[in-house]
Amino acid sequence: MVKALLKKQLLESVSFLFVDAKKQKKRAGSAGFWLALILLAALFSVCTLFWHTGDMLCKPLVESGLTWVYFAMMGLIAVTFSIIGGIFTTKAKLYEAKDNDFLLSMPISPKAILFVRMVSLYLFSLFFSSVVFLPAIVRYATFAKPSAFVILGQIAVNFILPFGSLAISCLLGWLIAWVTSKIPSKNLVSVFFSLAFLVAYFVLYSKTNSYLQYVMEHGDRLGKNIKSYLYPFYQLALACLGKGSAFFLFALLFIGIFAAIYFLISCTYLRLIIVNKGARKVQYKERTHKQKSLVSTLLKKELKRYFGNPMVALNCFMGVLLAVALPIFAACNMKLVRALSKPAWEGGITLVLGVLYGFIVGSNIISGVSVSLEGENVWILQTSPVPTKKILLAKAVFHFLWTAPIALLSGLVLCVLFKLGVLFSVLLLTAILAFSAFFAALGLFINLKMPKLHWTSEMACVKQSFSAFLSLFSGWATCGLLVGGFFWFGKYLPTWGYLLVGIGILLVSTAALGVWLVKRGTKIFEKLA
Repeated sequence: MVKALLKKQLLESVSFLFVDAKKQKKRAGSAGFWLALILLAALFSVCTLFWHTGDMLCKPLVESGLTWVYFAMMGLIAVTFSIIGGIFTTKAKLYEAKDNDFLLSMPISPKAILFVRMVSLYLFSLFFSSVVFLPAIVRYATFAKPSAFVILGQIAVNFILPFGSLAISCLLGWLIAWVTSKIPSKNLVSVFFSLAFLVAYFVLYSKTNSYLQYVMEHGDRLGKNIKSYLYPFYQLALACLGKGSAFFLFALLFIGIFAAIYFLISCTYLRLIIVNKGARKVQYKERTHKQKSLVSTLLKKELKRYFGNPMVALNCFMGVLLAVALPIFAACNMKLVRALSKPAWEGGITLVLGVLYGFIVGSNIISGVSVSLEGENVWILQTSPVPTKKILLAKAVFHFLWTAPIALLSGLVLCVLFKLGVLFSVLLLTAILAFSAFFAALGLFINLKMPKLHWTSEMACVKQSFSAFLSLFSGWATCGLLVGGFFWFGKYLPTWGYLLVGIGILLVSTAALGVWLVKRGTKIFEKLA
C-alpha cells in the first residue's frame, strides 16, 4: 500500500507537465515540453544566482584558511532557502491536501499517509537546497581541486541537508495548523503568519549584500559564532572537508532533529487533519438588521471573497504592503533622506516618488482578478436584481478604497520626511489618487476582456491568469512611460508642469475607461458564462 501511495504522490508532483488541471485533460502537443523547458530555464537562473554567491565567498575564505566557514555559510543559505520555499507547501501537503479525507476513508493507517507525505516533502526540500548547495560544491571543486572522496562526501551532505530544513518547515507548519485548529479565525492566523514570514524574508533579502560583505571581511569572527550557536553547521562544514567522524555527527544531528519532530507530528497528525478547524457553534440571536445600500453590500461581498483565502489576499494586496513598508524604509535611512532633501531637488524627488508610488499602486491586482474570482458562479450576480453597472462599480471602488487611503497616508509621511513644499506635496498626493483610480479601472477593463472563470483553485486566477499578469505589468509599464516621457518632453516643461500633465492624462484615461465600463463593460459581464 505504501508503495502505491508513493507512486501516486510522485505522479501528482509532475502531473502538471502533462495534464491541464483547469481542463482536466492531457496537454495538447508539445505544451508539456515547453513548460518543462521554461522551468529548466528558471532553475538555471536560480542556480546561476547562487553560483555567484558562492563565487563571492569561496576565494577569500579558502585563501584565508577558512574553507569550513564557506561550507557552513552555503549550508545555512541552502537550509534557509529551502525553508522559504517549503514552509507553506508543507502545511498544505500535510494538513490541507484535498485527498486526506478520501485516504482516511480507506484501510490506510494515518502513519502511512504521513510517511508518504514526508517523502514527497523531502524531495521538495532536496530540490530547493540542491539549487544552492550543488553550485557551491562545483565552485569549490573548480577553485580548490579537492579529491574525489571529498566531493562524494559533499554530495552525500547535500542529500542529508534537507532533513534540517524539512524539520523546521514541518515544525512551523504543525504550529500553524495547531493554532488554526484552536481559534475561529483560521484565515486571519494564516495571513498573520504569511505576513510575518514575508516581512522576515524581505528584511533578510535587503541585507544580503551587507551580510556577504561581513562574511568576507570577518570570517574568523563569524566562524567562532558558528561554532558556538550553529554547531550542526560546523559539523556540516567539517564533513564537507572529508572528516568522517564529523560526517556521522552531522548526519546524526540533522536526521535526529527531524526524527524528533516527525514523532511529534505523528502523535497529533490524525487529530489535526480530521478536526473541524476553527468551527464553533453559532447561537441564534434575534436582532434588527439595518438596510444597506447595494454598493456597500457588494463591497462587503468583495471583502469576504478576497480575505476568505489568505494567499489570494497576499498576492492581490502586495501594493498595500509595499506602501506601508516604504515610509518605514525611509525612516530607517534618514541619512539618505536628508541628503536628498534639498530645495533644488524638490521637483525631481517628487517625480521619483510619484513614479515609485505608481509602481506600488500598480502592484495591487485586485480589480484585475475580481471578475475571474466569481468563477462559474458568475451567474448568481448576473441574475440578481442589481444593476450590472453597480456590480462593476463596487469592484472598482473596492480596489480604490484598499489602494488610495493607505498609499495617501504613506505618501503624506514621505512628504514630511523629504520636507516637500505645499505645491509638490499636493502634486504627489494627487498623483497617488490618479494612479489608484486609473489602475482600478484598467484592471477591471483587462479582466472583463480576458476573464478566467473555469478554475479549480482561486490561486489559479492570481498565479495562472493572463489577466492578472497583464494588470500587473501594464501598471508598471505605465510608470515606465511616465519616466520615458519625462526624458523626451521634460525639457519643455518645469517638473511641476510635467507632473500636472501626467496627472491630467491619467484622469482623462480613467474617465474614458469608466465610460467604456458603463456602456460596453456591462454588456460583456452580462454575457459571461
